[in-house]
Amino acid sequence: MKKNNYQFPGIARDVSPRMWQDWRWQMRNHIRSVRGLADLSGLSAGDMPAMERVTEKYRLGATPYYLSLADLGDARDPIRRQFFPDPMELDDRASIGDDPLAEERDMPVTGLIHRYRDRCLLITTTCCTTYCRHCNRKRYWGTGIEGEGRKAYFEAMIDYVTAHKEVREVIISGGD
Repeated sequence: MKKNNYQFPGIARDVSPRMWQDWRWQMRNHIRSVRGLADLSGLSAGDMPAMERVTEKYRLGATPYYLSLADLGDARDPIRRQFFPDPMELDDRASIGDDPLAEERDMPVTGLIHRYRDRCLLITTTCCTTYCRHCNRKRYWGTGIEGEGRKAYFEAMIDYVTAHKEVREVIISGGD
């Protein structure tokens, strides 16, 4: 028998289907700490310090819905691995750097990547409901696009695209 995700033990008990499907409820109940993951998964106290070091540099976050998709007790579960901090994240960055796709060199305006003549990519937000551990844009997590400079941030990109008539496709990216 398939479980109802909105009754997932430890994440959401007795939550109505309507609340479970409400993005605001999901964000209010968002897990943002190693301690929160440990409480749900039985993570050992010995594993927590290494994971916390990762979260000092890279955010952690997952919604109850996303958590409900994983087998939280199985460290090899692919969905769990998507959002559980892994100490290897800190080692990997030393060899590949913070910009593994070399996007900065093709970024004439902050948040706009123009690598190919007829298309560009706009990064619309640095906040995600689930911070994927494999993300190639970790360097942007929480950099403040959502703050006061949001209007100027987008106006600069619009001005750039308007001035470059060769751009025929604008790809929207950001968030999950």
